[in-house]
Amino acid sequence: MAQKRYIVEVEKAKEAATPSFGPVYRSLFAKDGFPPPIEGLHSCWDVFHLSVEKNPKQPMLGRREFIDGKAGKYK
Repeated sequence: MAQKRYIVEVEKAKEAATPSFGPVYRSLFAKDGFPPPIEGLHSCWDVFHLSVEKNPKQPMLGRREFIDGKAGKYK
């Protein structure tokens, strides 16, 4: 089964540098930089609270089974 990749390497490791460090990875959705911050959202709680306000009847936690490489129904 093909592995899903949600991160991309944006900077190579620098082994000979002092101190050395490993590669830098980012979310696939931020590979070209981060979007500007949303006004009024300052913490994870703010993001969560806004989501609940916008989608009060949506389930919060769940999972999807992948069948033949496609996402199934939300459980």
